[in-house]
Amino acid sequence: MSEPHQYYIYLNNEIVGPLPAEAVRARKLDPNTYVCPAGTEEWVLLADIGELLPEPDATSSLPSPLVGSGAEIDITEKKKIFIIHGRGNTMHQAFGKLTSLLRCKLRYYQMNYYVDSENSEFTRYILYDAHSNPFLALIDKILAGKLVLSPLYPPPPDWVPDKSWTKLSEFKVSDKLGLYGAPMGTLEQKKVWVDRLYAQVYEEMGRRLNFSATLYPAFVDHLERFRDSLRPPDGGLYLEREYKDALRKAFSHSPEDGEAFIECLLELQRLGDAGGDLDTIASNALYGAWILQAWEAKYGSPPRYGRDFEFDFVNYHQSFLHLARHRNCEVYLPDFPMDAIPDLEEAARALVENGSFFVRIDDHHPMAPEKYELLENLKRNGLIGDYVMSGPLKGEEQPPEERTCGADLIHAEMLKKRGFDSPGLEELRRLAHQQDLHFIEDPDDRTHPDYLAIDLSKLIGSKHSRIDMAQQLMFVRSYEDMRNIMETTGWRAVVDRYEADLEKVLPKLEACIAAIEFVDPTETNGAAVPAALKGFGRIIKALSTRNIDLEALWLRYKGGAKPHRILLTLAPFQSRKEHRINVASAINYMKRFFRFDYFFYAWGANLLTTRRFNDTDQSLDLSTLMPILGGPGDGGHSSAATCKPPSNPRWPAEKFARLKKDNFLDYARYIADRIAEGTGKKIVSVRLLNRSTDADFPA
Repeated sequence: MSEPHQYYIYLNNEIVGPLPAEAVRARKLDPNTYVCPAGTEEWVLLADIGELLPEPDATSSLPSPLVGSGAEIDITEKKKIFIIHGRGNTMHQAFGKLTSLLRCKLRYYQMNYYVDSENSEFTRYILYDAHSNPFLALIDKILAGKLVLSPLYPPPPDWVPDKSWTKLSEFKVSDKLGLYGAPMGTLEQKKVWVDRLYAQVYEEMGRRLNFSATLYPAFVDHLERFRDSLRPPDGGLYLEREYKDALRKAFSHSPEDGEAFIECLLELQRLGDAGGDLDTIASNALYGAWILQAWEAKYGSPPRYGRDFEFDFVNYHQSFLHLARHRNCEVYLPDFPMDAIPDLEEAARALVENGSFFVRIDDHHPMAPEKYELLENLKRNGLIGDYVMSGPLKGEEQPPEERTCGADLIHAEMLKKRGFDSPGLEELRRLAHQQDLHFIEDPDDRTHPDYLAIDLSKLIGSKHSRIDMAQQLMFVRSYEDMRNIMETTGWRAVVDRYEADLEKVLPKLEACIAAIEFVDPTETNGAAVPAALKGFGRIIKALSTRNIDLEALWLRYKGGAKPHRILLTLAPFQSRKEHRINVASAINYMKRFFRFDYFFYAWGANLLTTRRFNDTDQSLDLSTLMPILGGPGDGGHSSAATCKPPSNPRWPAEKFARLKKDNFLDYARYIADRIAEGTGKKIVSVRLLNRSTDADFPA
């Protein structure tokens, strides 16, 4: 047996020791204390030697790996709420959705089936697909039984479905009932069939979860008690990785190992996750790193997630009023465009009325002057705390070296300034900066250090839990922690599966592709368009159904104007189990075959996301273009922006009520017309593209 390690300690200007590791741990020294292993001359930080760190308390949250000795501590005991933009949920919330599904009502009215809107998304997900997961398959049978029983228990006589109810697809319902062989006979036959079906479900679910129930209420009650048991003894909520461990422990006395149930919850969780990017997750992870260290330094023990701090979600253009449910809390809002908040003042007042407060608001997006006035007015009236806006005024541009992302702002203010920074957190900030500001030169170079930002973005695209990402990243401290994060967390395998599955659905993008080619009249060789051509061209354009612009053609082919190309693609219909094709994935696929300077991605008729693909092309400022294509509240960055075309008063709602292959060319022409009218650019052509005949880079 080897001798225990001995260490010297540099303490109060004296060298103490040598002492065994156990004695060093017992002193509970500052992690920044210098120690020297006996027999060497190498002095290192105590934080870098694992056996010298105190053992974590099993009943509390994981401790922060590092607290700076000179750190500035200025926190209160109020719970902290950090806002991620997008949609997301914890595994505990996903479990709650599962039990809510079991309690939801399905109503039968005038030959149609309805479900309450709160459970609509999850009910349709279960009923409209087949499921390999055994627990989801059992829930599917339960919902099928509810469908069969619903005509037997009609709603009240005065009930009519309003917007709080969703009609289920007649085809999907018929298909599901046919799959299980539901009877079409008498009421008694239907009751007998459902009783037998539920008895099978109770037996199998009881075997898998190690309980016994013969009545539906007892069955649901057991699941709810099981969920309630998955909480830490000291309050709050488990971290996502702790939650998985708690589930595995709960299944240790069952025939199951718990993995199938974990995957069931993860599948439901993915259904509730959407939006967000690396910058918003990194910004919140940096906030998490701050509170872990500051709380432990001030109060002597780590904060507990769900009790002392928590991540919550708000989507772009979504009301902030739901944040008022957080009572007596401090709310931190990073990386959120002010133009994407419809009711900031109302939300700020609602928070104050409930004892809560916007402590900090940080953002880097272009902003309208009136939003600055609103923020200053809210601060002056005590409705918000500090705000930091590092972006330009809307319509203006910043030099690349002056641009910041949300993570830059949080890192500088909450970590670096206060003594809580570390090499790993600095690397996380750098990766978010490179990704969010489009400074990654070659996103296909997997050997470049910046590619980790691409990997993390793909993890977001896979619909992996945003909360798990923020939680895992907030514990990063060393540079090696950050560089190895994909392997140590198991995220590498998630991304590999995602890429393989995504490759199967990417060809769906080829159904609707259009190219808009335009020229800038200011980029000619100096030759003027002949006056006669201008007049004749207006006549031709008015008479042509294809909007042929002779002036644009002359500028393109005679005037020496450089052609610019927008590739416009419609997000394809996908089943709920397929990986969503996001903007980055669509660009990466399309660039294999087509040349383009800008990429426009239509998420149906209601949303248009735009990106500058060719960084050398500055002919369009996408931030100022968005209000032209959409409404005054739309915008973003000059190289990445989003709009809602139906917000435009010129929008032909009846014509584009639903975007599809038959009207996609007309939609592309509409977008081209708005660009021409709003920017003065001349449209050379608008046409549909086919990969097999029009590819610039044939496969």
